[in-house]
Amino acid sequence: VDLTKYDPLAVCNDNSSAKLYYIKGNIERRRGSDQMYWMLYLEGGGMCYDETSCLQRAAKAPGKISSYTRGRIPPGMNNGIFDSRRIRDDAFLANMNKAFVPYCSSDAWLGDSPISYGNRSYSTKFRDSFRGGFRGSRILYAAIKALVERGVTKSDHFILGGCSAGARGALSH
Repeated sequence: VDLTKYDPLAVCNDNSSAKLYYIKGNIERRRGSDQMYWMLYLEGGGMCYDETSCLQRAAKAPGKISSYTRGRIPPGMNNGIFDSRRIRDDAFLANMNKAFVPYCSSDAWLGDSPISYGNRSYSTKFRDSFRGGFRGSRILYAAIKALVERGVTKSDHFILGGCSAGARGALSH
């Protein structure tokens, strides 16, 4: 799911559209009264804090600043709580609606800022690599809007989690 449909600023560092991957649970809502379980998992992967650390991140882990470098299904969707073969005997996990948002904002899911502010002069390489700014917060809220469109209601159980920078984002929101 392209998250810029829900917020035009839900973009990765390189200005590519942030993505949400969704797996529908096995139970259908009946007459709108059944509570559904939803889990939104924020991928982790460190962060950068200045021009030097961000350029190092872009060179060493380009997939952490862009959605263009991702395959059709991110690696995190094939294991753990997303692995349908492992969880088929666990009714709670098997029936839960699950969503995964790859991490591409380098800000622990907390930012909402462009890179150009004040009189700061950044290198051309930094401006090109990080032209989308640091928009983790907008990406998260766009993901929630996408899930609401897919059926999340106020009476449902909603679990927000993640690991590393994703856990920090989940804890802060």
